Amino acid sequence: MTGRWNVQFLRPMTVMALLAVGFFAAKVTPGLNLPGSVASMGLGEFAGAQVRNVATEPDGRLRIVVNETRERTISGSRDDRQIRELLMTAAKEGADPGLRAQTVTILMGDADASDVREALAFAMANDENTNVRLKAMEGLQRYASDPVVQNALAHVLLNDPNSGMRTRVIQTLDERDGQELNRQMVGALQALMSREDDQDVRERASRMLRSIKASDGTY
Repeated sequence: MTGRWNVQFLRPMTVMALLAVGFFAAKVTPGLNLPGSVASMGLGEFAGAQVRNVATEPDGRLRIVVNETRERTISGSRDDRQIRELLMTAAKEGADPGLRAQTVTILMGDADASDVREALAFAMANDENTNVRLKAMEGLQRYASDPVVQNALAHVLLNDPNSGMRTRVIQTLDERDGQELNRQMVGALQALMSREDDQDVRERASRMLRSIKASDGTY
């Protein structure tokens, strides 16, 4: 009787021990017996994931399609096309003005390329941060004869709320070494005479118009 009682007692204990070992093994080696399944991944790996589609497989398993947002690091030289495109995107769309200023500064060294000039011209005409707009203008000073640059300068002249930026446009045009102004720029200078509140900017614009033998007004 005693021996029988011992056997009956040990059986459930053995089962419990085996379950405990199995549970512990699953914790230590998750997904060990489920290759390729979600069990092989930690929940932390789904941070930022968005479920796009759910489907049931013939064997009853679920297949879930997710869109994931993950941080990646990409390295390369400034001559690398992908690196340049990322820089231009950051200069236009970066959420942090410090990041936009940093990328604009880097791009200034490649302003000989037309796509880079376009990115800098966009930043100069549209960025909400004055420091970023100013840096972009510095990078474009040597390219004042480029029609894209002149159009952006004309936009700044008529729309930028910072009078210092408008003054810098006049200075940039003064330093153009005899390069011609396009009709949009001449029109912007003429329109400026009837709307500019800053007397120094008005005088500089009037002097520039006289230097190219254009009238101070629009007709």
